[in-house]
This record gives sequence, structure tokens and C-alpha cells, in this order.
Amino acid sequence: MKVEKFTVYAISYGGFVGYRMAEMHEEMVEKLVIVSSGIVCKHDRKLEHVEKIGRSVVDLLVAKTPEDLRILCRMSIHKYDIGRWIPDFFLWGFIAVECCRNEKEELVEELLNEKPEAHLPLLTQETLLIWGEKDTVFPLDWAYQLQRHLGGKSKLEIIRNVGHAANFEAPHLLNRYITSFVLGSA
Repeated sequence: MKVEKFTVYAISYGGFVGYRMAEMHEEMVEKLVIVSSGIVCKHDRKLEHVEKIGRSVVDLLVAKTPEDLRILCRMSIHKYDIGRWIPDFFLWGFIAVECCRNEKEELVEELLNEKPEAHLPLLTQETLLIWGEKDTVFPLDWAYQLQRHLGGKSKLEIIRNVGHAANFEAPHLLNRYITSFVLGSA
């Protein structure tokens, strides 16, 4: 495609991927936008957070039942309880078409066991962090932790009264932050 420079936009698990892309291809990744991603969470804090959830994180992220998906929706979306309005047959259909289940389960297990504090590089790119104020998947203090790690080339925008799924709950504001950052008017 002959693209020499680009901006990476990554949300949640994609933040881990986007961060590694920026690290590995710093000459190509000009800017990075990360929305609600627990990249720098210390291992012991991550395990403590998982314990508070009280369920298998693998089962929630690679759902096996409609109830798993409903719980994930409740955790991710602060303003609305959309899970209770979606019929089981629709959720079963979503589960049935999900591909690469084993690979996704392995990825979640790897993330749970990874200790990022031991080897997380400092990026050279300008980075915009966007977080929902009410995020219970990756709490807001994790955003501040990531911003401290990245230092002066990072900026944090917090979207009030929004959970983990900022792209669902506040898409217009999220897009405004991203557009402004990418175009350089922020």
C-alpha cells in the first residue's frame, strides 16, 4: 500500500497491540491513540482486579453463554443496560459465529499472566489516551499510570459519565478528540 506514516487507533485489548506496533515500527507510527487499555497495570494489581470481578475473565471475554455477554455489557457500558434487552437467540448467534475461540482464550491468558512493568518500553510517538470516567474494566487510575509512564508526549482526555465502551457511549466526543489529535489542532 506504500503508506510511509500512519496513526494507530486502538481500543481495549487493541491498545496492547497498538502499543507494540508503535514500539516495533516507530519510524512508521507517527501518532498513537489508545482508548481504555490496561497496558501498564502491574501484575499483582491486575490479579486483584480480576478477583474483584468474581468470574473467569476468559469466559467473559470469550463468552460461552448469553449471560457471559450480558455481564460483559454491564461491565463495559455505564449508561445503559443493553444486555437485558437483547434476546438470547441473538446472543447465541453472536457466540456461534465468533471465530478463533482457542486463540482468543490463549491471548487472554497471556495478558493475565504478563508482567508489563518489567519490560514496557517508553514510546517516542505523541500519544493520546482517552478513558471513560466510569470504566470498571480498566479503571481510570490505570490511565493516569499509563500517562505517567509515557511522560510529556502523552495527553489524557477523560470522558465523563462513560464506562469502558466509550466508542458506544460517546462516539461523537471520542471521534472529536481523535480527529483533533490526528489533525494537530489539539
